[in-house]
Amino acid sequence: MQNLANPPGLLVVEADADTLNRQGHSKLGDELEDLARSEHGQGVRFFRHRLRTEENVLRARALAVFLRYPAVVLIAHGNAEGIRVARDLAMTWHDVADALAPMEPRALFAIACYGGSSGPTSALFDRIPTLQAVVGSPAPITIAQARLPMVEALTWARNIQMPVDLSTLFLGVNAIATNGVVFRRNRAGFETASPEDLFLTDLFGAFLSAAMSGDGDDELHRRRSRRPGRSRRLPALRPKT
Repeated sequence: MQNLANPPGLLVVEADADTLNRQGHSKLGDELEDLARSEHGQGVRFFRHRLRTEENVLRARALAVFLRYPAVVLIAHGNAEGIRVARDLAMTWHDVADALAPMEPRALFAIACYGGSSGPTSALFDRIPTLQAVVGSPAPITIAQARLPMVEALTWARNIQMPVDLSTLFLGVNAIATNGVVFRRNRAGFETASPEDLFLTDLFGAFLSAAMSGDGDDELHRRRSRRPGRSRRLPALRPKT
């Protein structure tokens, strides 16, 4: 039975949309829109929000009061500290979580460099009570590496949770096909893991990703900004007001 309190919905947020479009990264949003509007996405509400200015961000927060989306895909330039949401504005992962929490997502696909590492994942789980899964990379990520996990985004949008074993198989195939590491982190496992386990998982994922990947034209990071927290793409993070 459909959950009327959280009807099927997929939200795609493209942060600093003009930069993403100029660099060709908006093609993932285009593909998601086509997928959601195909027969596979029948019955799923689809909304695509392109952030360009600080006013854009505030408007998105206001809309969130009235809209609920079980699955959210965030496409952005980022690092372990946060993402750039507009040309002159960056947000910490805690602020990102606060902005998305009113939409009551159950799954967040963080298509941003280091979006799946322990720091951002912890912030998202801490601030979004409804969130059950975070899918992202503990290392730099490319658009090509994000494509296959989008199949899972559509299942979450339908309020159907893909089994962990099947999700792991998808992400394993994705790693082989795209030379990149993407994790699905579930709340229960994340909250019971020790700090040492989380650190080793990040380290292992980053090592695998670095060992497997080559430089690509669709990278969501600069080659000289590979270490967490050191991305030159981000201006100074502003405090939340």
